[in-house]
Amino acid sequence: MKKNLLRILAAGLCLCLMIGFVGCGQTADPTEPSVTDPTDPPVVEKPKYDEATNTWFLYAKEDLELLRQHPDANFELRDNIDCQGMVWAPVENFTGKLTGVWGGAFNYTISNLVIEAPAGAATAGLFGTVEGTVSDLDFKNVTLKLPEGFSGKAGLVAGVIKTDLVDIDARGLKIELAGSNVIAGGLVGELDGVSEECYLEGDIVGTLAGGEN
Repeated sequence: MKKNLLRILAAGLCLCLMIGFVGCGQTADPTEPSVTDPTDPPVVEKPKYDEATNTWFLYAKEDLELLRQHPDANFELRDNIDCQGMVWAPVENFTGKLTGVWGGAFNYTISNLVIEAPAGAATAGLFGTVEGTVSDLDFKNVTLKLPEGFSGKAGLVAGVIKTDLVDIDARGLKIELAGSNVIAGGLVGELDGVSEECYLEGDIVGTLAGGEN
């Protein structure tokens, strides 16, 4: 009797083990919610705008269009911006503030930008005219094209700056002149304020009447 009982218990144990083994091979129910690996870093969304200070944050070349849409706002570069393949038309009049430094870090850089001035315009650059502030910003390998028909003041930052120009570093600048009667400087055509801690390396190709920086 005891032997028969032991055989029954052994058979039952084997059956339980087989059922458990089969259960391990089952696929997960697709309706069950997935479990996130706790070791994965959290996804942090980059801030785009601070309403309290009216400040926009720029991370990529597409963000530069915000300068045109909100020319009286404040802007901070939060990363180096490569503008490869982008052709820029100058923002006519900028009264806001643009800075390339954030949190005491080094200046961020706008690179590989091509600026094309409209024929018939009076000023040209990243901006046509600046009545606000542009500071703490680096540029690399920017081309400013002044076509035939452009007759006015031009520079990388702006044709005319009515305030000070502070801590602008530009290297690899190329200004191409196709017309005449152009006042072109490296950073600015006409500066009403003073320039401080500005540096420029580049070439101006064509005939020009003069300019600043």
